[in-house]
Amino acid sequence: MGFSWTNVKSGLGSCTGNVMIMTNGLVFGGSGIEGMYKSTNYGNSWTQINNGLTSTNISTMTYDNFNNIYVGTQTNIYSGMPGRGVFKSSDFGATWVNLTNGITTSEISQLATVGNGIIFTSGAGNNAIFRSTNFGNTWSQFSNGLPNNSAVGPICITKSGYIFTSVNNIIYKIFDPLTGLNYNPYTIPFELILYQNYPNPFNPTTTISFSVPNSQFVMLKVYDILGREISTLVNEEKQPGNYEVKFDGNNLASGIYYYQIRAGQFVDTKKLVLLK
Repeated sequence: MGFSWTNVKSGLGSCTGNVMIMTNGLVFGGSGIEGMYKSTNYGNSWTQINNGLTSTNISTMTYDNFNNIYVGTQTNIYSGMPGRGVFKSSDFGATWVNLTNGITTSEISQLATVGNGIIFTSGAGNNAIFRSTNFGNTWSQFSNGLPNNSAVGPICITKSGYIFTSVNNIIYKIFDPLTGLNYNPYTIPFELILYQNYPNPFNPTTTISFSVPNSQFVMLKVYDILGREISTLVNEEKQPGNYEVKFDGNNLASGIYYYQIRAGQFVDTKKLVLLK
């Protein structure tokens, strides 16, 4: 055919098992031992970029539409260096920050993003999928319905908000209303929306998300089936944006509860189920 592959390892270390090309032409390589490398000339030469990486065992990488780069790490069986979870760079790899708020595993095998600030990650050797809706600053578990203690395969996301993964050679899917190309944490919402909590049913914690189109006073409360107030989650002025709060039902009995948002003339109520 007249075409052949060319070795482009000048400046690269050993065991470089991941490669990623950003839309601006930058090429990144991830090593299972020596961390991250960057090429600004399509692989003709490489520079090591590990400033801030406390683990250099790169297992996966991705980036979003705002040029944030995310890498996952896990324990290297040869060197013994442990994984340290997820890292993010907002300056094309010059510096890295560890993202650990809400992730309960340091062994990361998969990363996926729809490009708009929502990121999914899964831990190696278990069913712990986590989701972040704010560029990795905080995470919540997203594994409801998956088998326990099983390795999670690649995470695939559709434009319409469906997410697919595989566990034990079986494919699973879930619909996430926040996951879609129209969601953008930097974009002011057009309307006030109260989303369905996730997970639901839950035990003992769940996440409730809502969008606010303009500055206004917002109240978000939880009630039992008799209409008695259980908890006040939000009771303050909110600026335009997308928000999420955690509700902890650890001290409550199993059953049906309701959460209600009030903002100006807007009122919306949804049902959540605590199942212990």
